[in-house]
Amino acid sequence: MAFSLDPDAVEQVTSDPNLQLLSTPSISLEYLAMHTQEDPGGPLANPDVRRAISHAIDYDGIINDLLKGAAVRPPTVVPLPLPGSEEVQDLALATDLARAQELFDAAGVGEIELSLSFRAEGAGAGSWRRPWRRRSSRIFSRSTASRSSSTRWMPTSGSTTIAPASFR
Repeated sequence: MAFSLDPDAVEQVTSDPNLQLLSTPSISLEYLAMHTQEDPGGPLANPDVRRAISHAIDYDGIINDLLKGAAVRPPTVVPLPLPGSEEVQDLALATDLARAQELFDAAGVGEIELSLSFRAEGAGAGSWRRPWRRRSSRIFSRSTASRSSSTRWMPTSGSTTIAPASFR
C-alpha cells in the first residue's frame, strides 16, 4: 500500500496489471506564499508585483502537464469542495500574460530576482524540474530549478529573474 503517489508513480502503477490504483479526491492544497512586507519581501511588498506573478503562473500547465490532470484549481485558499469554495469557482485566477506584464510595468520595480521553493519530492521529483525550466523560461527572462537538501519537505527550488519585458 502506498499513499500520495506522484504522477510518474501513478503511471507505473496503472501500467502494471499486478497492481491496483484506488484514488479519491483530497483537500490537499499547494500554494505560492509571498512576503508582503518590505523586509524580507523586497519587491514582493508591491501588490502589483504579486498580482503580476499570480497572472503569469501557468495553472493549466501545472494541472495538466505536471500533475497529469490529478488536480483542480480552487478559487481561494479554501480547498474544493469545502463550504464556500464552489460558489466562487468562477473567480479562480487564470494565466493572463498581458495582464501580468501590465501589472509588472505598473509596479515600476525594474528587473528583480526571486528564489522560489516548491515541494517536489519522491521518485518523480525530477519531472517537476524539467517542466519548470521549460514553462518558466516562457514567462521569466531567466529561470533555473535545482534540487536542494536544505529542507526535507521543500527540496526543490528555482531562481527566477523577472525583467520589465518578461511577460511579452
